[in-house]
Amino acid sequence: MGGDYMSKQQGGMGEDESYEDESSENSQEAHELVSQKLNLIIQNAKGLLDACECKSEELIEPEALESIILACDHLDSVHDYVMSEDSENESGQDTKAPVGFVVAVEKAMTSNGRSTT
Repeated sequence: MGGDYMSKQQGGMGEDESYEDESSENSQEAHELVSQKLNLIIQNAKGLLDACECKSEELIEPEALESIILACDHLDSVHDYVMSEDSENESGQDTKAPVGFVVAVEKAMTSNGRSTT
């Protein structure tokens, strides 16, 4: 990556331009990672749904049930966080101080009767 940066610099590009290229590349890689992870979640959820249709006893064990509920809560929190930011940005509303994702998850978990400690 360092060689690419130097060749861009020697090619007459300014520091800001190469930083934007690197930032864009990092953003694309992050989006690809998120896409891969979400597809994995979909595959795993489909497998668990199949197990549920087969009346798998392992799904209703307390540890499995608690993990599924927790995973659902986390995904709901991420969804709400991302969608609320998108809708605020699209509507042109002034955004107040953004609530951090971790804070949003903790609030959601607390409101569902779970302690985060």
